[in-house]
Amino acid sequence: MEFFGREEELRSLCAMKQGIAVIYGRRRVGKTELIRQFIKARDSVYFFVNPKKVDLLDEFVETLREKAGLPEYIRPENWKSFIRLVLDVAAQKNIVVAFDEFQRFIDMDESIIPDFQDAWDSAERKPILIFSGSSVGMMKRIFVESKAPLFKRASVVMELKPFNFRDVSRILDAMGVKNAGEKAKLYFVFGGVIYYYVLMSEFGCKSLDDCIDRLILHPHSPIRNEVRDILVEEFGKNYQTYQAIISAISMGKNKRNEIAAHAGVKETSLSSYLYDLMDILSLIGRTVKVTDDWKSRDVRYEITDNFVNFWTRFVLRNESLAEIGDFDSVKQKIREGEGAFFGRRFEKLCGEYLERAKIHGKADLGRIGTWWGSLRDKDGARTNTDIDVISLRESQAEAAFFECKWSEIDEERARKILIDLRERAKAVEWLSGKRKETYGIFAKGISGKDKLLAEGFWAFDLDDLVK
Repeated sequence: MEFFGREEELRSLCAMKQGIAVIYGRRRVGKTELIRQFIKARDSVYFFVNPKKVDLLDEFVETLREKAGLPEYIRPENWKSFIRLVLDVAAQKNIVVAFDEFQRFIDMDESIIPDFQDAWDSAERKPILIFSGSSVGMMKRIFVESKAPLFKRASVVMELKPFNFRDVSRILDAMGVKNAGEKAKLYFVFGGVIYYYVLMSEFGCKSLDDCIDRLILHPHSPIRNEVRDILVEEFGKNYQTYQAIISAISMGKNKRNEIAAHAGVKETSLSSYLYDLMDILSLIGRTVKVTDDWKSRDVRYEITDNFVNFWTRFVLRNESLAEIGDFDSVKQKIREGEGAFFGRRFEKLCGEYLERAKIHGKADLGRIGTWWGSLRDKDGARTNTDIDVISLRESQAEAAFFECKWSEIDEERARKILIDLRERAKAVEWLSGKRKETYGIFAKGISGKDKLLAEGFWAFDLDDLVK
């Protein structure tokens, strides 16, 4: 599969003559491949930081010796000496040096990071150093935050994010997957993580069913245990607690007390686990109502990684069936639950589309998010309700309300949905009585879409979302 979609990032690296480049982002988004593309035509040395290796220093020294042709007697005995040697040799011989999973040095010895700072600050000649890492929070604390040990040392700092749906659609086009509905389902399961689409290409998958059969379910499938393996690698024997927390969220337990009760964790101890899953692995996220301040106490947690969500909901929950080889029953469970799963993922996709439209100036939108609350009926009783996506433009006192339906709908049904949406919007108290309201609908397909648009409604289908 050809290198795809990181042209701007690659140009930024290629423009460097010396200095530090920092690349961070969640696992599998393509950080290592970006580094490979940059260094493939250059003299370079690549180090992968694995703190579990007791002889890692010896391995790194030998790698550097072979690359730079150093004599045998040069043998640094500690990390501080090695770091200074790397910088000196790389500058003299014009070698690009890359450290992958750089933040893991902290797991070995926290003094290694300040040693890099001291060596860099005192170096008379500076090479190109690339530091990459999958722990977004830790990489920011090393390089980005104002008190970080290597703050303002980097010439280039980039966060590699998963591809958006439009980019994934182009990737799938190149792989021969043309149907918009199939593209969406694949995105709902794999998100914008390029690794999974590379696997699709390698295993000849053309549909989600192919992926479930060849990549996910069977005992030797490449990502059958992907999520558990990540948790074990990061958290060791404590992985089961983190897995239980993710499982709780996948089942709709998204408040702190609900998560704690389902996962068997004391609520007072939950914060550290949630922090690790958000800050170290970027697997879950914290969300508040779009009308609330970020410091609001009305918080819900959600799984932000599509594949983790799918795996936890369908593979982990049906693991006993898979273990005895009853894959047909597992696939039946997936078919029974995929409607609700796809529906929720579709809501997130619609929000992503509006964010992208705002960034690129295609729509005049403000703060975008979701909302939940209660609506009083004609008898005065309150019932819980929610709105899939809302856009708020405070400066103009404008609010746009959207309903998202993972189905094909006709004009009559669309109008009923919009009437119901208008009624539920009354529960949103933001500038109530003073705001201008508009309403919209997202769906797989909408017959009569042009009529709705002509009447001032927003209306989007899958064809719009890939544009």
